[in-house]
Amino acid sequence: MEIRQNRVDFWKADLTVDEFTLNTYSGILSPEEQDRADRLKIDEVRYRFITARGILRRILSLYTGSAQETIRFYYNDNGKPELRQLGHKDKIRFSVSHTGNTLLIAISLNNRVGIDIEFMWPNLKFENMAKRYFMPKEYYALMELPDHARREAFYRYWTRKEAYIKGKGAGLWQLINNIEITGTSDGDIQLVTNFKYPEDAGRWHFIDLEPSFTGENHVAAACVENIRPEILYLRYNC
Repeated sequence: MEIRQNRVDFWKADLTVDEFTLNTYSGILSPEEQDRADRLKIDEVRYRFITARGILRRILSLYTGSAQETIRFYYNDNGKPELRQLGHKDKIRFSVSHTGNTLLIAISLNNRVGIDIEFMWPNLKFENMAKRYFMPKEYYALMELPDHARREAFYRYWTRKEAYIKGKGAGLWQLINNIEITGTSDGDIQLVTNFKYPEDAGRWHFIDLEPSFTGENHVAAACVENIRPEILYLRYNC
C-alpha cells in the first residue's frame, strides 16, 4: 500500500472476531506482546488487546512490505509504541485508539500523528471534568453553549487534546492541564497554548473525523505535525 508524505490514512476496524481469527492474531504477536496479553486477566480486555495488535501488525505490513510477525516496536518513556525502522530515511508514524470494540489507526509518513476516539457516555459528568482539566477559556466556551450541544462539544475538545498528546508521545496527565485548543471546525481548530512546549503553537493540524466514519454516538479527532494533510478513510475487514 502506498503511503504519501502529505496524506494521513485513517483505518477503522471492529475488534469483535471469532476464535479462529483471535488465535491467528495471537500467533503473529511478539513474545513481549504475548506476555502483556497474558497479564490481562479479564478475557474481554485480553481479546481486544490481541485483536488490536494483530490488526495493527497487518495494516503496517501493507505499508512496509514486511511479514506481520517480523514487525518490531520500541516504546518511549510513556509507553507509546513506535515502529522500529533501522536504516530507513522515511519513517512510518502511527497512532492507535479504541473504545469498546471500535478501533481506529492513523498512519502518516514522517510527520508525527495522534488519534483518539471516545464513546459519548450519556451519564458522564462532563461539566466536572471540563472544569478540572480544561483551560478557563475552553471551559467558559463550553458552558456558553446550549445544553443540548455541550456533551458533544466536550468530547470534541477532549479528543482533540488527547490526539495532540498522543502525537507528542506524552502522557495524558502530563499535558492535559497545560494546553488550550480553540476552534469549532477543521478550518480553524488550533493549538493556542502549551505551557510546557510553547513552540508547538501553530505546528499541529487538527482533524475532526467524519461521524459517518466513526459511528453513532462516537467522536474522534486526529492531530498531525507540520502539514495540513489529505485524508483517506479506510475500513479493515478481517
